[in-house]
Amino acid sequence: MKKQFSLTRAALSTGGCAESKFLSVMHTSLQPKTNIKLLALWGIVAFVVAFIASPIPWLFLGLGVALGFCAGIIQLRALRESSASLLTTQTLMDVRRVMSASRSGRIYLYAFWVSQVLLFLLASYLLRDRAFVGLLAGYSAFAFTRELLTLRGTFELRRLSTVQRV
Repeated sequence: MKKQFSLTRAALSTGGCAESKFLSVMHTSLQPKTNIKLLALWGIVAFVVAFIASPIPWLFLGLGVALGFCAGIIQLRALRESSASLLTTQTLMDVRRVMSASRSGRIYLYAFWVSQVLLFLLASYLLRDRAFVGLLAGYSAFAFTRELLTLRGTFELRRLSTVQRV
């Protein structure tokens, strides 16, 4: 694997002069295994917050799911639009650069930040002393829903990466 990776770096740095069967391995954030782990993590966090918090921050859990659903659909579209470019990403900044190059990617990034600011402002205004609980509930529900929707896209990217390596 190390030999294949070094040949991949050589192919990228020389404009693809190395053999074409040695394609780069896309960034781990685009791998289904990573997204499954994140899905489990955010699901556990949302469950724990709902279980421990008193009263349960239903508004923030529901708002997080709704915002995550919208963001997940947009991010899935961006993944599909930029799939060829995403296959060559090596760093998280490469992923962000590719995502922001497409219209859907820019809309997703904007929607992500707007939704987080909205959650923060609502939590600060409605919960004051317990704003962190509302924000954590909202973000974990947002992230869980977004990961659930984009998981299919990561499997599609993996399939494309294996097709190109053959």
